This record gives sequence, structure tokens and C-alpha cells, in this order.
Amino acid sequence: MASNASQIAFTFLDNAQLKSNNGAKVVYKGPMFDYRKAFWSAYYENINFYCIVSRGNTECLFGNDDYQDQKRSIATLKGGSSNQQAFIMQMGKYTFVEFSKEGSWYVYDNAILPFRLGESVYHMSELRNQRLAKHHVIHNYSENYYWQKNSASWIRSKLGIEPLRSYRLLIDEIKDFNAFGKDTIVTSTEAATEHVLKGSYSECDQIHIETYVNEFWTSKQRAANALHEISYRACFKPQLPRFFIERLTLPGDVVYDPFAGRGTTLIESALWGRVPIGCDINPLSSIMTLPRLNPPTVDQVANRLSRIELKDVKYPKKLLVFYHPETLKQICALKKYLIKKEKNGESDQVDQWICLVALSRLTGHSSGFFSVYTLPPNQAVSIDSQKKINEKRNQEPPLRDVKNIILKKTRTLLKDCDDQIRKILRYASNQACFLTQPSERIPEIASNSVSLVVTSPPFLDVVNYAQDNWLRCWFCGIDPSAVPITMARKVEQWQHEMTKVFFELERVLKPGGH
Repeated sequence: MASNASQIAFTFLDNAQLKSNNGAKVVYKGPMFDYRKAFWSAYYENINFYCIVSRGNTECLFGNDDYQDQKRSIATLKGGSSNQQAFIMQMGKYTFVEFSKEGSWYVYDNAILPFRLGESVYHMSELRNQRLAKHHVIHNYSENYYWQKNSASWIRSKLGIEPLRSYRLLIDEIKDFNAFGKDTIVTSTEAATEHVLKGSYSECDQIHIETYVNEFWTSKQRAANALHEISYRACFKPQLPRFFIERLTLPGDVVYDPFAGRGTTLIESALWGRVPIGCDINPLSSIMTLPRLNPPTVDQVANRLSRIELKDVKYPKKLLVFYHPETLKQICALKKYLIKKEKNGESDQVDQWICLVALSRLTGHSSGFFSVYTLPPNQAVSIDSQKKINEKRNQEPPLRDVKNIILKKTRTLLKDCDDQIRKILRYASNQACFLTQPSERIPEIASNSVSLVVTSPPFLDVVNYAQDNWLRCWFCGIDPSAVPITMARKVEQWQHEMTKVFFELERVLKPGGH
């Protein structure tokens, strides 16, 4: 996967050959409706009757370019609000009616339908008959993430039908994607394969992978949850994993990131009701990820900070290029407190959260950080480099209030965490797993258990993670030289290391996983 300022290019690696979808294409036109489209697309092959009931302007659940879908018919809707639209779908012995604006759908037994299939006109009172409905689902304009899982369970129990999550549906959508005014460019990526021969790797034939280039997610979209606002070098935006999570998984599915970094994939999958599993050889990764899967309240953080005494402690004078002496004393006292709690096995979710926020505030370029002006917070410059910055800007580190800065950032990170979000995160965190080890061998993850892998592998001789995170490692008591992070300097070396990881991904992915 590669990106530039305005476009994204990606390819798909499908773990199994899936059934044909009869040429169906999903048409996505807005975020409010996307979630339901992804859900019903997973049942397309089992739908034997489909009718759009509208007043003119039609937004489709399914469609294709040549408009030859024999399952589909179009009818006129009478009654209800002026912008209402409905979709009638029949699967087995049940008929489903999805309402585009109401945020709900009804299920009727085919033997006792309150309307006749194949009519040219339907009345709202017929389609929305609570007395005859066998099942009624309210999905609140697609913002309640549990309705998908519950609905899939109901369909499974009544009809014995499992949802299909096929990359073929997604590829059709991607080829036609034009949500931000650009057409998808279809190209090809060449790669040399490798295979294992007596414990070693040898190069095989070239392969060609179809590649798609477009602006599939953008700053024009609705903003991501504020929990993501933790800086880390070379991380991607949460809209990237969301694009695949909402289209290729259902709530309760396992989403895995073998190079978790700051935890973007894990946090986003948890927010969508999926089970997050992560792996990263850098221990900072779990420190920056796990507290956000089980965040405390602002009041809990404020109360804990008020009880921590940041007394005078010895401090490394070399760090005075970043901090005012009194600020550095506070930082070192907080560091001592957190490391002691962790060593004694007494660190709880509040302490871990405070550690996470403190890490994110160590250095930066505004008064919201502990330090004097320096480079952006996703990397810490060397002491010599900071001396030069101070001289060039004629600056001295100002006094900062460490506790207030932590509390202010906490309020920002938790501003979107209402009761519903916390409920979803509790469900995810209770099942979450994070491994601090090389991702080429992960026996802790069962075979055929993962539905989706979204990751960004280590960069090729570009990003020095140990160098960028030396100050964060100091704060957490980690020796960065002891962390064997992959720093491949040649393509062949990088490919060799990533091939080992991909063999393990093939093992943990479910048939039909991605």
C-alpha cells in the first residue's frame, strides 16, 4: 500500500476463492447509509426478490452498470415522509423491508405478508406493520454498531444463512468509486514471489497484482474519534482501516494488525465493535494502545493526578535543553511514580492512561507540551539538534504545569467517549489481545481466526523508530537498543522479512479472510 498527498493505491490479497456475486455492485453515496449497504450486500446471493420503493430520486442498495439485475424492480411509495424510501428483499421464507430514512427494518413471514410482492405502488402503512412483523430492528441511522451482529445472528438462526464478506463486491465498488470527484485508476503492481525450500527462501516467478488508485478517504469525511489523536511517526489515518473494516467484517469479527504502531487499526476496529488483536515488537506500542481500549473518565484522571506528589527528584541535566528545571523535576517524579507502580504490579487503567498522555506531551511545538518549541511530537530530536533549535530561535524552556497539560489533553482525547462508545470499547477490550514480540511467529493467535488484517509494514531504511522514540523510551524505562526493530536497508532483505510475516498471516486468516 502506498499513498501521496491526495491519492491512495492499494491491492487485495484474498485468502480464499469466494463465490461469484452475480455481477452485483454496491453503490455507496453517503456515510449514513453505507453501513446498511455493507450489511445487505453480504446477503445478496440469498436474496431472490428485491424491490426499490421510492418517490423518484433513488439510492440503491445493489446495482450494476448495465442495469440488467433481474432481481430488481422499482415501485412507487405512497404515504410517510416526503424523503422516505424503502427496500423490499425476500430471503427464503421471510421478506425484509429496510427503510432508508427511518433507521429500521421489519421482517415478515411470506405466508402472512401485509402487502403483495410485485406491485407497482406500495403504501407506507402496509410496509410498516408492527402487528404482523416477526422481527423489528432499529439501527438508529446506522450509528448503533450492535444491530449488525444481532441481525446476522437472527438471520442465521431462522434461515441458516451466513453473511458473505467478499472482496469481489468491494472491488466492483472501488472501480466505480467517485465519491470525492475522482475516477479510480486501475493499474498493476509487479512483485517477485518467494517460497520456502529446506528452511531457506528462493525467488520464484514475477506476479502481477491489480492495483487501484483513488482518493478513497479524505479530510472531507466526518472526523475520526478523538481517541486517535496521539502522534506517532509514519502512522496512517483511521479512515484507512475504517474503509475496509466496515465493508469486509461484521461486529464480533477479529481484526489484526501485525505492526500495530500507535494502534490506529486496533482502536478503530474496537470503535466499530470488532475484536482487536495487535502485535508490535516495540513495547511503546502496547503502552500507547491498550489504555485507549479501556479509557478512564476525566474525573478519575483528575482525582488520580491530585493524589500524585511530584516532589523534587534528581533529573538528567542534559534534558534541560528541552525543559525548564522545575518542569523536568515534575516529569522525573511522574516517571518514578509510574515505573514503581508498574514494577509492583499496582498500575491500573488510570495510571496507564496518565502514562500514555504524558508520552504524547513530552515534546512538541506549542504550549500544550511539556517542552520548549521543538519538532512535531511524532519524533524527538537529539540533544545536540535541540541546542541548535534553541540558539536559532533564541529561546529558553518555559515553566509548564505537567498535571494541567495531562488533564487538558485527556479532555480532548475523551470528548467523543459517550456511554455508547464506552460500552462498545468495553466489549472490545474484554476480548482484545496485544502481543509484544516479532510478528513472524504468533502461536498465541489461533489458526483460521482472523477476518481482516490491516497494517503498515516497517518502512524501508527511511524511519528510525528507535531514534525517533528515544525520549519516550527514557520516560518508560525502556532501552531502545534492546528492541530489535526491523530496519531493512535493501529491498531483498525487506522482502525476506515480510515474507515470513505473510506466511503467518496466511495461517491465522479465516478462509475468505482478507
